Amino acid sequence: TIKMVHQMTTNDTNTKAKDSTNGNASPLWWPRKAGSETVQARGAAVFPVFYLAPIEYYSLLLKSPSVIFEVTEHFIKQTYRNRCCICGANGKLNLIIPVRHTGERTPVKDVKIANENNWQKIHWRSIETAYRTSCYFEFYEHIFAPYYEKKFEFLVDFNFALQEEILKILEAPPPPSPQGGGKNKVRQ
Repeated sequence: TIKMVHQMTTNDTNTKAKDSTNGNASPLWWPRKAGSETVQARGAAVFPVFYLAPIEYYSLLLKSPSVIFEVTEHFIKQTYRNRCCICGANGKLNLIIPVRHTGERTPVKDVKIANENNWQKIHWRSIETAYRTSCYFEFYEHIFAPYYEKKFEFLVDFNFALQEEILKILEAPPPPSPQGGGKNKVRQ
């Protein structure tokens, strides 16, 4: 089961989340391991929404019996929310989506992509250059290429669109569509 969290507040002893399925607040337990990005919520793991997340992210996601994607947390700079790492000819290459946000406490779902520059073309060419000769690239190229041609207004919409495709490839259930559906799956 996969849910979308629309509202989250935290403190040391009590954390509440409101999920889109029934609107009720449910208590969450935060694991205290350093660097942990997941949260246990009545058997559900809460995940941030990343841009082409590392393999460990999908490993944890697929092992979780129930998943909640957090979209109302505050946008944190220099995280996988708007960047990914690929292996290029000269080593690690960071692909960073340029974003516009209004301030320090902008919810992830409200972060807009700065489409003024040609970041999508640069990212796709980097991916092609790095992986064109690798096994199976030709089998997945047609799946991912359209996402680097279409303009997305919100970062979370782009990330979810890519994540849906990755989960299809992994034969996992797709990410949730919050109440109402529509083109913009996350914004309410």
